[in-house]
This record gives sequence, structure tokens and C-alpha cells, in this order.
Amino acid sequence: MPPSKIDLVELNRLLKEGKSQRECAEHFSVSKGAVSMARKKLKNTIIRATGLERANEVIESDLNLMNRLRFIMEGILDELESVKKELREGDGSKSQLRDSLVALTAESRKQLNLLKEIGESWYDHKASAEFQREVLEVIGSVDQETKKRIIERLKQKRIVRQAISFH
Repeated sequence: MPPSKIDLVELNRLLKEGKSQRECAEHFSVSKGAVSMARKKLKNTIIRATGLERANEVIESDLNLMNRLRFIMEGILDELESVKKELREGDGSKSQLRDSLVALTAESRKQLNLLKEIGESWYDHKASAEFQREVLEVIGSVDQETKKRIIERLKQKRIVRQAISFH
């Protein structure tokens, strides 16, 4: 396949300036059909890039939260070990130490549950994104216009969800 005469970055700039496909074809000295194909390729590239950026943001935020929770868990486990040591050595009130042990154990269970929920959420999000990508690919192979409408609706719903969750 010979290299394309159409620079996608330049095509994007021209389209944003409001140039028609005919004007773009004249600019690149190609047919309107070639511009149309390049435009579709450009749109698909932008959609993929946007989806990957969003997925990366979600993964990064979940991983950062998981790292923080792991740090908290390490602190809780250190405290548990020191309370156990004090109980074995008899340093301090046994009832206070047992209360501390129970409280730390309960907190560690809560933190482990949060880690589990984050992991499940991350996995569900990943599986959902893979399913969505596959469905859009199949729909796009049958009808590009329907694919575009679905993507637009998904974007609108995501914007609404984000507005609701942040306010």
C-alpha cells in the first residue's frame, strides 16, 4: 500500500477551519473519495485515542487508590504486630490491647474489602470497555452511521454521569 498523499494532521486542521471535502481534495491533489476515506480514518483514530485516554485515566486513578490502600494496610498490619507483641510480653493493659487488636482487625477487613471492590470495579470496567469496542467494531462494519450515533450517545451519557458524580 503506497503512502498516503493526505497528511491527517493537516486534514484535521483544514476540516476544523471549515474547509469542504472538495477543497481538501484540491489542497492534497486527490479525489473527494480519498479525502472521505482519510476523514473516516482520522475520526476512528480520534475516537480510539479518546477512548484510550479515558481508560488510562480510570486505570491510573484506581491504581493510585489501590496503592494508597496498600500503604494504609501495611500501617494497620504493623500496628497489629506491635499490639500482638505487647500482649505476648505483657506490656500494658490487656483489655486495652485486646480492644486495639479488635479495632485494627476490623479496620484491616474494611480496607481489604475496599481493595477487593476496586479490583472488581477495574475488572468490570475493562471487560465492559472490551465488549463495547467489539460491539462498535461489528456495528461499524455493517453501518458506519449507526456506529457514529451510538458513540455520540455514549459520549453524552458519560458527560451526564460525570456532571452528576462531581456535583
